[in-house]
Amino acid sequence: MFLFAVSVNAQELKVTYYKPKSFKEERIEYKQERAEVRLQNQYAREERQHVKKHHKRIQTKAVRKRMKQNRKKAARNTFNERMPFYERWFNRKKH
Repeated sequence: MFLFAVSVNAQELKVTYYKPKSFKEERIEYKQERAEVRLQNQYAREERQHVKKHHKRIQTKAVRKRMKQNRKKAARNTFNERMPFYERWFNRKKH
């Protein structure tokens, strides 16, 4: 068996102590992190809007009209509203 002895002087050891951050430093870091998150969210929102706009642009006129009707119907269903009486009276009945 071989044993290796490592001699280390006390001067060679570097001890680092935890230095607490001041309130001002913490606040600055927090603001920077929030600014970065906001910027990322803004980029993501713009990207979603761009995709949605492109999707809408490539549809035909009839499809856009149907999408609009479905969007209105979905909004009515979300708020539990009935169809207007004229739509109930004159809509096409499915047999």
